[in-house]
Amino acid sequence: MINKVTTIALLSSIILLAGCVTTDDTKVTNEAPKNTATEDEVFIDDYEDVIEIVDEDVYGKDITFVNRYPKSIRSYYESYEDETAVSYQTTDDTEEVRSYFNDQLTTDGWELSGESTDFMEYTKETAEGETEYVTIYLDTYKDQGIMEYEIVYEPPYTEDGFDSEDIDFEL
Repeated sequence: MINKVTTIALLSSIILLAGCVTTDDTKVTNEAPKNTATEDEVFIDDYEDVIEIVDEDVYGKDITFVNRYPKSIRSYYESYEDETAVSYQTTDDTEEVRSYFNDQLTTDGWELSGESTDFMEYTKETAEGETEYVTIYLDTYKDQGIMEYEIVYEPPYTEDGFDSEDIDFEL
């Protein structure tokens, strides 16, 4: 016959084992998962908040009606019929950059239509009654001492398509 101590130990073991197995046959352990990422996969724990720092303007154009922030360097340029995106890097503070663009755009007749900690969106009505958009996205890379902002311009959409060919960009 089994004594009380053996019975208690046996029941405790059964309870512990039952807690380690779920109903979908998944075992629960305290071991950290092994990184099984292939070259094409990235796991969030491998992610570092870094950016490639540029020391001179990359190829592209500035949007002429939105002056770039002083002491900033163009780091990205992309333009399509319906959108132009230009990114810049600076070592200045995010709030200084935010204030600079807010002052500039509102002075030029743009209306702040939405904002958050990482973007500001402005709209302006054209003489034809169409709406154009400028959005400023703000990203800070504290470990690198870099602040990157992106200016995205969306021209008004008319019945004939986008009105982007009337916009003057400088090289």
